[in-house]
Amino acid sequence: MESLTIGQKLSKYLPYSKCGNEGCKCSAWKLTDDETNENLNKAVCKNCHHIHYSLSDPSDIAWLNSAIQMVDDVERMYILCTKEEDYETRNIYFCILKRIRKALMNKMQPAFDDKPPFERPDVNTAVRNALLFCALSNPQNPEITIELCKLFLSYVNSYKITYPSQRIYKHENKTGYKLIYMRWICHCYAPRFCLTLPYTEATCAFGKNLLLAILPEIKKKLIEFFEQDSITPSVLDAKLHLIQPLTRLCNLLEDNIDNHTASVWDPYFRPPLHPGNVITPNELLQSISIDHVVNFSSQQRNLTI
Repeated sequence: MESLTIGQKLSKYLPYSKCGNEGCKCSAWKLTDDETNENLNKAVCKNCHHIHYSLSDPSDIAWLNSAIQMVDDVERMYILCTKEEDYETRNIYFCILKRIRKALMNKMQPAFDDKPPFERPDVNTAVRNALLFCALSNPQNPEITIELCKLFLSYVNSYKITYPSQRIYKHENKTGYKLIYMRWICHCYAPRFCLTLPYTEATCAFGKNLLLAILPEIKKKLIEFFEQDSITPSVLDAKLHLIQPLTRLCNLLEDNIDNHTASVWDPYFRPPLHPGNVITPNELLQSISIDHVVNFSSQQRNLTI
């Protein structure tokens, strides 16, 4: 994008711009027959004969750079809409496309009406509480470690959740899952490749309801992840040693979901100190980071379509 000339940027942006003249309803600039890409600044529209955009102010250049990214996002979402076979997902993509397009025409940054977090406590808080609970219960040899929690959070954030139409759980709240799926697409998935959309990690946006929906799949996939691609017996053995504590972490989170008095799902949980503790809650809290420590390469923010 930085390598484009001003003329090339204008040629990409202007077809998405609406006329700024009061009373004019022209919503799409068109190139006149005698204009070229290098002469688009203050060029008139073929439809309404008005100038849709000029570079008279320094802020106009900054907006143009932002607009080019939004144009790329619109085109990327259009490709996704044409390729997506799932009906509900295609509709969500189309709604995102329209929202970015509307923001582009109104010279605004795209945003969604409902903003995360959608649940309290979120998954990050629950995992932190599980770590505190286990570390302070057995400080000499904690089964659940900081690195294990980071790996779990990283996997949840990079996990692509199942289409609502492919869910096989009979007693599941289908409407609730569709709402989770829509919010996840808008706030956690689409922003990975539409960089003008605000991005929120799934573990910061969601809590009990998301974990309740995906934990059975997460446990199965994590075990498969650790069992595959092990070249030597020693590497395989090291991976297998992680499966058991990871499963226990998942079970600890899952078993306490319906328990309203459980410390794991208490957003204000602070375990009491005991004389034998070798680590304090504050030291643990300062050690826990939401940053990814494992890259699951297919789900990076700069992935290509």
